[in-house]
Amino acid sequence: MRIRRQYRLPLYQQRAGNYLWNSAESLLNDTDFWLPEKQVCMEVGCGRGAFLCQLASQFPDIHFLGVDIEPYLTAFTATRAREAGLKNIRTLSADISTLMEHLPRHRLTRIYLNFSDPWPHRRHEKRRLTHPRFIQLYERWLNKDGALEQKTDNGPFFAWSIQQFQKVGWSVCEIEHHVGENGLSTETCSYSGKYIQTDFEARFRQEGLTIHYLLAIPPKTL
Repeated sequence: MRIRRQYRLPLYQQRAGNYLWNSAESLLNDTDFWLPEKQVCMEVGCGRGAFLCQLASQFPDIHFLGVDIEPYLTAFTATRAREAGLKNIRTLSADISTLMEHLPRHRLTRIYLNFSDPWPHRRHEKRRLTHPRFIQLYERWLNKDGALEQKTDNGPFFAWSIQQFQKVGWSVCEIEHHVGENGLSTETCSYSGKYIQTDFEARFRQEGLTIHYLLAIPPKTL
């Protein structure tokens, strides 16, 4: 994603308040976010927060964490959530691979991967967010009822992702290749992100691109 207006980063960081975590070490300091009775869902690559804010609005009793490697995007998302009064959102700027020891084990109910970089060259396979080195992290973080959802407009990347999940023993329970072509459902059960649009997705639909979707479950939850 091309980031513009980086000069506004300090302003958004200030406006975000405690909606924005400043470091991975601060993850567990926000005890209100990690209350035992609260389910927590995480979007990896939250962008400008359109998807996350829609979900948080629909499910106010569930807590949502947005992670992105770009500080501007997490600050923007946190500000967006705060100004919308969505108290169940927190964001963190980090490379997801650095969070292994900071995110609580088996604490997440759902992980969302929306239109992540497909890294099309084979030499970059390890950077793809559905590479086994990342999948093992997701398995570590998901609870016994947890699942992962992926959406992408890239067909080859989608097919490769399915293979990677199956290779490490995950069950790919749902596959759909034309999400929303007959209109977006009003489905709101099970905090599914299937019909919640990201900023990218809205643009891709206008361009007539095919949207692929999967739901995968790690072996420990079967």
